[in-house]
Amino acid sequence: QTETIQLLTLMVLLRRKIQEIPGDYPVLDTAEAVLELGAETAEKFQPALRFELAKAFRRLDNKYFADELAKSLLQDEHFGIPALKLLWEIQEDRSPPI
Repeated sequence: QTETIQLLTLMVLLRRKIQEIPGDYPVLDTAEAVLELGAETAEKFQPALRFELAKAFRRLDNKYFADELAKSLLQDEHFGIPALKLLWEIQEDRSPPI
């Protein structure tokens, strides 16, 4: 139960940080800390947190971690379709402009 509370707290803090991105990029400190955990550790997190992390990494232009986390959610009953949409968006980000 303590772990669940910690994960929910982290998710709320991360969501707040994500909302700050358009400004002065204070989210980079948080993202660097999460990067140190690596995608393998993040895969152990609850699906909702993994989805939030994937979106955050996409916005920070870290397509590798965004891609890996989104792929880890494809079989999830609640996040499979949103993860597929996110993977599509990540692929579009990588596509060179025509």
